[in-house]
Amino acid sequence: MRNLGHVVVSLGLGLAVLAGCEQKGPMEKAGKEIQKAGEKAPDKLRDATK
Repeated sequence: MRNLGHVVVSLGLGLAVLAGCEQKGPMEKAGKEIQKAGEKAPDKLRDATK
């Protein structure tokens, strides 16, 4: 019975962590936008030098 309590607590904590990870904060959104811009930069530079 004691192990069951540990399992329930572990599952609860795991679900709480996963729920918290779903929401993206403003810094994460900004980082994604910067990453997208960095990925497009070589194409834009190549197009500009044609």
